[in-house]
Amino acid sequence: MTRIDFYTHVVDKVPVALQLTCKAWAQGLPVWLRVPDEVMAQQLDQRLWTHPQAEFVPHCRSDHALAAETPIVIDALEMEPRSHRVLINLRSDPPLYFAPFRTSGGNRQ
Repeated sequence: MTRIDFYTHVVDKVPVALQLTCKAWAQGLPVWLRVPDEVMAQQLDQRLWTHPQAEFVPHCRSDHALAAETPIVIDALEMEPRSHRVLINLRSDPPLYFAPFRTSGGNRQ
């Protein structure tokens, strides 16, 4: 079942997003990371190359040619996910494509 989480009261969102992304990927779930800007997209992109240190976490940006085939996609461009079952929303607003996802959580700390 598809899941969406909004983490709005987290001081440093990148480590939380990394943890959730790796957990979902370990369960075989494709992840769409919706980020507010290019700075956070770059941070996540760089950190996913080294986190966790012993594993490769396949990922790319939403405008990459292989985004449709990549299990973890980082999106700062407001593109619509294709087949990703987990949406990690790191923005303060809901996505325009909200309907396909089931809401879970709310404000988590």
